[in-house]
Amino acid sequence: MLHIKTLFGLLSRQRKHCARYTVRNSWENNYDRDIASSVSCCNRNNRSIVDLIGRICIVLSAVLLMILSGPVVYAEQDDPDKKRQEIAENIISELRSTTDESVNDVISEYSLAVDSEDNLSKLSLSSIISKLIKSFTDNLREPLKMLGKLMAAAILCTMAQSLLTADNELSEIYRVIGMLGAVLAVYDCLDSCIELVTKSLDSLSAFMLSYIPIFSGVAASLGNYTAGSGYYASDLFLCECLAFVTGKLLIPLLSVLTAVSVVGAVNPDIKLGKTAGAVKKVIQWILGIIMVIFSGTMTLKAAVGSASDTLKARTVRFAASSFIPYIGGAVSESYSTLRSSLSVIKAGTGSVGMIIMAVLILRPLIIILAVRAVLALSGLFCDILGRQDMSGFLSSCNNILAIGMSIMICFSMMFIISTAIVMMTSMNIGV
Repeated sequence: MLHIKTLFGLLSRQRKHCARYTVRNSWENNYDRDIASSVSCCNRNNRSIVDLIGRICIVLSAVLLMILSGPVVYAEQDDPDKKRQEIAENIISELRSTTDESVNDVISEYSLAVDSEDNLSKLSLSSIISKLIKSFTDNLREPLKMLGKLMAAAILCTMAQSLLTADNELSEIYRVIGMLGAVLAVYDCLDSCIELVTKSLDSLSAFMLSYIPIFSGVAASLGNYTAGSGYYASDLFLCECLAFVTGKLLIPLLSVLTAVSVVGAVNPDIKLGKTAGAVKKVIQWILGIIMVIFSGTMTLKAAVGSASDTLKARTVRFAASSFIPYIGGAVSESYSTLRSSLSVIKAGTGSVGMIIMAVLILRPLIIILAVRAVLALSGLFCDILGRQDMSGFLSSCNNILAIGMSIMICFSMMFIISTAIVMMTSMNIGV
């Protein structure tokens, strides 16, 4: 029994010793793991600090490099004023290439420039009136010759008829001869005026085809995308209509009206003397309605487009100043400065374009006005002599020229008004 108790006592002490050994080994293993994890964490922290220091050094090096290389980069950049002047010279040279010498002389005389806002102020009212009067008097030579021929035809016909009795058949022959003389006297000036109307409309169409992309591009670069695209589409459509009117409608219409007026004047039994006057009224009404519709449509499009473009421009400025760190305000101000510089080019391009349009139309208008004044004076002289048939023919010729003038004035004014509308509505975009 004693040995058995002794054996159980030894086993119990052995178990206690193993338990103490197991606990000590477990504690030592946990201690080793804690030390290892601490060392690993310290290594990771050291690596993070080293990486952070490296990144800071890279950023500081980049900033220092930018500061040191800043003057060199700025020296290599283009001068904004020089660049704007170069753009303006390219635009004015392109506009000059599509116009004749008379327009180029006006541009050179008044020193019109695309990068200048005071182009219109260079044109004084007194100088414009004096030039118009001088041009009107210079173009009176041919119409005065026509006036002399008409007066001679009317006087000779009246004198020949006065020597005959009322029932003499020669009276009708003298009347027809007098009318044919009036037709021959008027034909040269009338034909030259119709040809002048056609050439002036062709010149206006050719100029607008090169001017419309330039002005709409300048307006779009300023931020006026809606009005610029609307101006491009509507004025190009207007140029197509002008080309159709000039090539397919104008010359046949005026030629037919001239022939009808001659027939009505020579043969009083055919009542066609008032045909030209009736056609003139119809065409003027149609042109007036088209002009009102076109101008109203352009105004509405430009006004609505200006509001949306202003919102877009302000959104860009707000996004630049809010979401670009550190330099957002400078970027926003640079954007505003760039827009201001482009607005000068836009105003100059618009004013120069309108002046060129006016010059292209004014000279033929003055010539036609001179011819119409002489025709009206000749008609008055024929009425005094009692030549009602000759007076009616001259009135028909005056109405034919009035139709050509109406078409010229209508199309040129629609071009000028559309350009002015785009200029005015895009003035304060993004402000």
